[in-house]
Amino acid sequence: MFSIILKIILCSSLLITVYYLFLEKEKMYRFNRFFLLFSLAFSYLVPFISITTELPKPIDHSKLVFEESTQQALNLSLKQENFNWATVIWIVYGSITLAFLIKALISMFQLKGLKGKK
Repeated sequence: MFSIILKIILCSSLLITVYYLFLEKEKMYRFNRFFLLFSLAFSYLVPFISITTELPKPIDHSKLVFEESTQQALNLSLKQENFNWATVIWIVYGSITLAFLIKALISMFQLKGLKGKK
């Protein structure tokens, strides 16, 4: 999960950097708007795209040697970590998103209130 969020952040950062370097001072407002909307959608889709390639199979001319050996299985119990960082990251991400959503809704309601006044 953390890698998906990291890919989204990196892709968004790259596309916003391209915007600020090349398109910010251009007077093509409609193109800039579409570029920003496309970059937002693209950065959320990129982590879910996977490209698989088939590697050529190496030719191995080695001889197989079988040896009899005994193996011992050890039962080692590992301590399980109770603290999960992924949960903390999701809680922080969700709370920030919720705060921005609440702020946007409050701004929209304030704009509606201004519309009725002269």
